[in-house]
Amino acid sequence: MAAALSGHAERPQVKGQLTGDFVVLLGNGVMQIELQDVVDRARDTLRQSKIRELRKLVVERVGEGISLRGYASTFYHKQLAQELVRKELDGEAVLNHIQVVHLLP
Repeated sequence: MAAALSGHAERPQVKGQLTGDFVVLLGNGVMQIELQDVVDRARDTLRQSKIRELRKLVVERVGEGISLRGYASTFYHKQLAQELVRKELDGEAVLNHIQVVHLLP
């Protein structure tokens, strides 16, 4: 009750050890999604892209997150890759380390 009055929501308690897993709270239950499965889905999403440079990007597990590395020719492609992967993560953070390199004609 005090938490409701102070404007701060109480955090749900999750028992057990979490080692590299995302935990998604659905109603009263807890569903664990293996981070490696999420990485594989993100890789598959980029590999299916019609944009060649997105298919060449590296998706890695970094701690409890996802990192994107590689090169893109435009900031649009950098952002597009991030948003495609973000959809696979259900809104979780993505570390975007893609470097934009403008190629000379």
